[in-house]
Amino acid sequence: MSRTRHRARERAMECVIKLLDFADKRWSSDPSLSRRYVELAWRLKTKFNLRFSREVKMRFCKRCFTIWRPGETCRVRIRDGVLTVTCLNCNRVYRLPLQQNVNIG
Repeated sequence: MSRTRHRARERAMECVIKLLDFADKRWSSDPSLSRRYVELAWRLKTKFNLRFSREVKMRFCKRCFTIWRPGETCRVRIRDGVLTVTCLNCNRVYRLPLQQNVNIG
């Protein structure tokens, strides 16, 4: 990968994180603007082929681009070692296995 392309990807990732932070701050005053910020972050992610960490992935719904706030925009449940997040806007369900703590030695 060329140096300029690598820098562009780094800048794009910084912009994505900033957009998600702006979306989180603006959600209570203007939910539609918040969704727009998340949508722009998603477009940057797809344009530059970025990979999100697990923390970033779990900040918004991929279907309706709503920022997740437990109790307000999503429902979070833990059952049998599985984290279940339900978007209250579009009713999409995300299931993630929780990592088991293994003690060796």
